[in-house]
Amino acid sequence: MRASALALALAAGLSLPALAQMPQLPAVPQLPVQIPGAPAAAPAAAPAPVARAGGTFVNRDGREIGTVALVEGPRGVAINIQIREGGLLPGRKGIHIHSVGTCADGAAGFVASGAHLGAPGLAHGLLNATGDYGDLPNLIVHRDGSVEVEMFSTLVSIGGVSGRGTLLDADGAAFVVHQNPDDHTSQPIGGAGPRVACATVQRQN
Repeated sequence: MRASALALALAAGLSLPALAQMPQLPAVPQLPVQIPGAPAAAPAAAPAPVARAGGTFVNRDGREIGTVALVEGPRGVAINIQIREGGLLPGRKGIHIHSVGTCADGAAGFVASGAHLGAPGLAHGLLNATGDYGDLPNLIVHRDGSVEVEMFSTLVSIGGVSGRGTLLDADGAAFVVHQNPDDHTSQPIGGAGPRVACATVQRQN
């Protein structure tokens, strides 16, 4: 812009000293250009507070066999599950989030942890349109009985988000591993069978 103005002034016959005495024009502020018909940019959303929770898996004999770690993000909860060698029998195992945070009755099969989070109001199954909040993919247990897996669920929240199941509500929640795989469609638990391990969810921050 400055070079163009200088060229025009010289073309008009103004000398360099005369140019030096000319007042400087204020800079024109650069404004964002809005294209007609284009949607306006959405305001940046405030980041959701990060919350952490976790628990320790025990089997029906009360022996500790692994852990679950949870981190809440803006769109759901990241879930990390680790089961030690010999913790579970090899193969595919159903795992769900249950609506009561207790694992104290292992000898009875962890029945005190109640139904799945969101049941019975919602049907069970990730492949059903109205699946409950506790639905998760199956665990794949290695030949040595260990598991290390990361999952992500958009169906739950640690502290409470509208439209999701809350893990740390008044009666808490528990992760429960079943003996058989979940088919993700049939009722009430996808054919997953007896409960063989359980972890009570507890806040960690």
